[in-house]
Amino acid sequence: MRDVRIAVVHSSYGGYSSGENMSVQAQLEARIRAGAIIHWINSSTSELQEQLGSQRYKVRSASNFIHARGLADYARIVEQDPHLVHVHNAIPNVDTEFARRLDVPLVISYHNFRYACMNGLFYRSGHVCFDCVGRGSFSGVRNSCYQDSKVASLLVHISGNSDPNRNALVREAAAIVVHSDRERSLAIRAGIDESKVRVIENFVACRPDSVIPVGNGRFLIAGRNSPEKGFDKLLHHWPTEFPLDYAGTVPLGQPTNYLGLLNHQEFQRELAHYSGLVIPSIWLENGYPRVALEALALGVPVIAYRVNSAAQLVERSGAGRIFDVFSETALRTALQEVLCDVSRVRSAKFATEHFSEARWIFQMSSLYEDLLGKKTAL
Repeated sequence: MRDVRIAVVHSSYGGYSSGENMSVQAQLEARIRAGAIIHWINSSTSELQEQLGSQRYKVRSASNFIHARGLADYARIVEQDPHLVHVHNAIPNVDTEFARRLDVPLVISYHNFRYACMNGLFYRSGHVCFDCVGRGSFSGVRNSCYQDSKVASLLVHISGNSDPNRNALVREAAAIVVHSDRERSLAIRAGIDESKVRVIENFVACRPDSVIPVGNGRFLIAGRNSPEKGFDKLLHHWPTEFPLDYAGTVPLGQPTNYLGLLNHQEFQRELAHYSGLVIPSIWLENGYPRVALEALALGVPVIAYRVNSAAQLVERSGAGRIFDVFSETALRTALQEVLCDVSRVRSAKFATEHFSEARWIFQMSSLYEDLLGKKTAL
C-alpha cells in the first residue's frame, strides 16, 4: 500500500458519531499508517446543511439523485490524480455518475445495504424486508422507504442507487468490499456480480493486556435509538434484577440508567468495566457491529438477539450468549450465564487473532495490488 495514491470518497453523517463514520475514519488512518497517500474527499451532511441552509441543501441532494452533479464530483476526484478510488458511502452527498468517467480502479466498501434497499437496512415496519431484492426499487417508493418520504424515495428510484442493475458504482466497481460472509451472500442474492465481491472484515484496536478480569455486574446498551435497534423490545422484557445502562442519544427511561452521549474514548473506558454488552438489533446488520468488536477486544461478553450479525460473532468467538426470543426468561438465562463466564482474556485474544489492524491492512493491500496489477496489465 506504500506510496499508492488513493482518493477516499465518503458522504458522512453529521452530529452523532455512528459506527459507520468511526469505521471509515479508522480505516483512513490505518491506510496512512501503512504508507498510502490519501486524498480525503468527505462530504459531511451537517457541514453542508450549515453552509447552504436546509432548503438549498435539499436542492443539492436532489441534484445528486438526478445526476446533475456527476461532472463536478468527477472533477474533485481526478484533480488528485489517484491510482485508485475507494468509495465508502455516496448517498446523499455525492453523485454516483462520476464512476462512469473514471479510468482508474474503483473499490466500494458497503457499510449498509443501500445498494439494494433504500433505507439501507433490509428492514421495514418491524420486520426484515427483501421486497426490492431482484425486483428493482419501486417498492421502496410505494412504502416511502427513504427518509419516510415518497418524493425522496422516488428520487432514489430514479437515480438507480438502490438497484444493482442501474447503480453506477456497482456496475463500474472493480471490487466491492463487504464485511461478512452473510453480507456477501446477500449482495450476490441482490444481483451483484459474485466475482467482484470480497470479504474483508473490519478491525478494532486490540489490547489484551488491558482486559479487566471481572465485570462490574452491570450491563450496557449503546447507540442511537431507532426502531431497528430493538431497544423498545428489550426494555419491555428486561429482567429488572440486572442493572442496565444506556449510552446514546436520548434517555430511554426505566429500567435504564442514562450515561449520556459519550465520545469514543469515554465509551471505551466505560465499556471495559461492564459484565456484558447487549445488542438487541432486529435488523440483519452488515458485518459485525463495531461496538461488538470493541467489546470483544476488551474481553466484555456480548449478549445478542439471534437475528443480528453480533450473534454470528458470538457463535464464532464463544464470547457471550445468544437469546432467541424477546422474553424475560430468555434474557435472564443469557445474563446469568454471562455472569458466570470467566473467559474475558480469551475473548480479547480472539479479537487480536482475527480482527487486528495488521490483518486488515494485509487484506486490503492485497486487493489494491491485485487491482493495480490488473490495470497495469491492461
